[in-house]
Amino acid sequence: MSGPKQTAEAAAERQAAADRRARRLRAVARILVIYGLLAGGAVIFTLPFVWMVGTSFKV
Repeated sequence: MSGPKQTAEAAAERQAAADRRARRLRAVARILVIYGLLAGGAVIFTLPFVWMVGTSFKV
């Protein structure tokens, strides 16, 4: 009688491990999106400064 119980526990453990992996993957994806948006914003906000410095050195 302990066979099905052990199988159910093993299945529950596998499901829990899959849930942890999925949660970790979502967290990593969210961090990558946030960093991508921040990097894009930094480029956009830096371009006017680069433009200003570049035009000030033209002869």
